[in-house]
Order: sequence, then C-alpha cells, then structure tokens
Amino acid sequence: SSGINAEWPLRPGESGGENYTKLCLLLCSPYTDLLEIEEAQILYQCQYVLSGIPTSIFPYDEEKVEFTAIQGVYFDGVSPDSLTDSLYTVAYLGTLYLRIRLFCNKYLVVENHGTVFKAVATAVEEYLHLYLTTLLNLQFSTLLQLVWLMRPLTSQLEALCTILLPEDGLEGGVRLIEYLFEMTEMLKTSDHYKMSLHLFRSAFQPYMRFLELWLCEGTVWDPYSEFHINVDLGWKTHQDYLFWRHTFGWREGVALPCFMKELSDHFMNTGKLINLFRCYCYDHPINRNAKFRPAVTLELGAEASDMNLIQWNKYEKEMKRDIQSYRVAAQMKIQVEEEARMERLIAAKEDNKLRLQMIQNEVRRLQAERRQNCQELQEQMMESARRRKEMIKKEKSTDCDSALIPLL
Repeated sequence: SSGINAEWPLRPGESGGENYTKLCLLLCSPYTDLLEIEEAQILYQCQYVLSGIPTSIFPYDEEKVEFTAIQGVYFDGVSPDSLTDSLYTVAYLGTLYLRIRLFCNKYLVVENHGTVFKAVATAVEEYLHLYLTTLLNLQFSTLLQLVWLMRPLTSQLEALCTILLPEDGLEGGVRLIEYLFEMTEMLKTSDHYKMSLHLFRSAFQPYMRFLELWLCEGTVWDPYSEFHINVDLGWKTHQDYLFWRHTFGWREGVALPCFMKELSDHFMNTGKLINLFRCYCYDHPINRNAKFRPAVTLELGAEASDMNLIQWNKYEKEMKRDIQSYRVAAQMKIQVEEEARMERLIAAKEDNKLRLQMIQNEVRRLQAERRQNCQELQEQMMESARRRKEMIKKEKSTDCDSALIPLL
C-alpha cells in the first residue's frame, strides 16, 4: 500500500480537473507523446481550420485534400480521447469547407468552364460568405459549445458537397442544369431544398439569357458552346432555302433540358422567323436597331420565293388553327370552371338550407321541451300550494280541538 501511494500522482489538494486529466493520461490514453495546450489556443486554431486555413494542430494533407487532427493533445478537465474526437469533427468541417472553396476557385479563378459553371460557383461563393459570417458571429467559450453550434452548418456543408462533388463528376452546360433540376426534385421534402433550388435558379440564368436573345432578337449568345443551337455561317453564300435549313441547327450531343424538350421545334422556328423578318421586312419593328441585322442579305429567285410563300401560307394556316383551338380550349375551360362554380354554389345553398332546417327543428324541440318543463313546474307549484292549504286547515282544526278540551 505504501509503495502504491508513493508512485500515485494524484494528491488530495489538487483540483478535480487536474486529477481527472492525470487519471486519463495514466489509464485511457494510448499515445506516448502528449501535448498540453490551453483551450483558448485550441479554439483559436479551430476558427482558422473552419475557415480553410491549416494550423499546427490541424495539418493539411494535399494528396487527400483534407485536414487532419494531431493526436495526443489535451488540456485540464478533458481526456485526450474525448478531445481528439472533437478535433476530428472540426477537421472534418474544415475539409468540407475547403473542398467547396476549391470548387469555387476552379470555376471562378483558375479555369473557366462556361457560363453555367460560373453562375453556380458564384451562388456557392455567396453561401460560403454567409457561412464565414455566421462562424465569426458564433458565441462560444468551450470546444464542446463550438462543435454543438456547428451542427446545423455541418448538415448544410455535407449536402452541398454531395451536390457539387459527385463521384462521377459534373458536366457543364445543359447537363449541369438537368442535374441540378433532378437534385432539387429529389430534395423537395428535405431541409436542403431551398439551397438546391437556389443553385438550380442560378445555373438557369445563363440559359435564360441565351433563350431571351434567341427568341426576342434572333441572335445566338453562346460563347462557350454550351447550348443546343449551332450557327454555321459557311452557308451564307447560298442565297436560297439552304441558308435557312443549315445555318441554324442543333448542336451535336446537346439538347434542351429534360423539362423543356417538348418546345424544341418552337424555339428553333421562332429564332429563324425573326432572322427572316430582318432579311426581308426592313420596316418591321424588329429592325429598328440596326446592329441586330444579319450580316447576309438574301435575294431569292422566283421559284424559291413561290416555295417560301407556299410554306408561309401553310404555316400561317397552322398558326391560325392553333390559335383557334387555343381560344376554343380557353373558352371551354372558362365554361367548365363557371359550371363547376355554379354547382358548388348550388351545393352550398342546399347544404345551408339543410343546416338551417336542422337548426329550426332543434329550436322547436328545445322550445317544446321548455314549455313542458314550465307546465310541469307550474303543476308542482299548484300541488305544493294545495298541500300547504290542507296542512294549514288541519293545523287550525287541531288547535280548535285543543282549546275546547279544558272547557269540557
């Protein structure tokens, strides 16, 4: 017993935290090289690694693209094993942030992979800015508090990494838009739906600009060949229908997004029609701005003009037929809605009528019950009055008899 006490490092006068730390060092820690450090210094370095900056406690592994936490770090009141788990959690969060940051740098700074990738990277950059702002505004005094407060951000960073860094990589242009659309549909019931929806809207903005210029001005804005319309100016020397057939066509391997494929022919024909107006209809309002006129002016022969006129008349008839069918469908829809509204009104009136009748019947029943109760109460009162009179009469007769007995 005396030998054990001589080697035992704990002393009754020391604080509980110091005794606990020494006990953990003796019994729990498998590490031979231990580093004692103040908790304030650990928190300071945690903020650095959560911002993507390596420190002495959190070195950076460039090959694996991740942060790691050194082993054997401890401070008073916390065991090295428990502290190591918390440090691994912080290193994991720093790794998630760093990988997302590298994604943004790849598509914003280092390489340019197209307008869609740039729009997505810009949206992610905005999120990272909010993340850093939130991190700097957190109020904590211990490592456990920091880990607990970072839990919601951990879920968001994990979801963002899952979206932006799939195992098979990302494709740009329209395929990226389709991918984000599918991910948004998948996360519709998740807490991360709004974040995924924001990424999809950001990715769709360049494509909306492309569609707007093509459908409103007939020009193709596609600096990185991301979208589905290809312009081949090699056919501009053909002053006939071949120009219209081959100058504007579908880009090989690229199609409209999956949720817009039904409109592909309408998109192509609308842009071609606008360019046709610019070539022949100089007084058309679309030619008010001269810089949008096409570089080629076509002069068709009589045969080609007759063919175009026949096709135009056919197209005009089809458009009128479609417009008429749309009008009929709209009128039928209005009529059906009006009939449904009237049926709902009639049903509501019948329902109100039945409800009113039920209420009136209930009122009559209550009134009859009240009259019956009043009548019963009146009869009881009359019976009580009659009994009271009889009792009074009987008492008087008894008093008279009592008064005559002494006289006799």
